[in-house]
Amino acid sequence: MTGLTFFIIGCALFFPASHMATYGMFLAAIFVIAIGLSFLETSCDTYSTMMGPREFANRQVTSPKL
Repeated sequence: MTGLTFFIIGCALFFPASHMATYGMFLAAIFVIAIGLSFLETSCDTYSTMMGPREFANRQVTSPKL
């Protein structure tokens, strides 16, 4: 939920950034989106390793085919 929250906040920051039209505001919005995506990707990798048999946990993350 933290990742989704940061992602939503970052996307919402693009509206005031478009009105202000400054580089710093766009950079801040992209940075907040990147934080949200890093939380989401980290939690999804952890979740995918817990699915399926334990002996195949590393293969589930690195390659989709067995």
